[in-house]
Amino acid sequence: ALPILIDLVGGFGAGLCGHNHPRLLETAREVLSERRPFNAQASHREAAGALCRRLCEIVGAQTDRTYIATLANTGTEAPMNICSD
Repeated sequence: ALPILIDLVGGFGAGLCGHNHPRLLETAREVLSERRPFNAQASHREAAGALCRRLCEIVGAQTDRTYIATLANTGTEAPMNICSD
């Protein structure tokens, strides 16, 4: 089974669970002690990159300009996942 991940970017996790919540502290210690990457923005998703390139090509062809695209979220997914547990 895959581990449950919580995205804490922007403080949404701390705001929803409370600062120094035991589960958040335990997870933070575990991730840091294992030296695991924890910043989602540093990840690379091949399909997402291909989609961004294609969108830039399509829009660029219509506007005769060059574009750089990234895919991101607003951070609302993390609190919604916590609330659904």
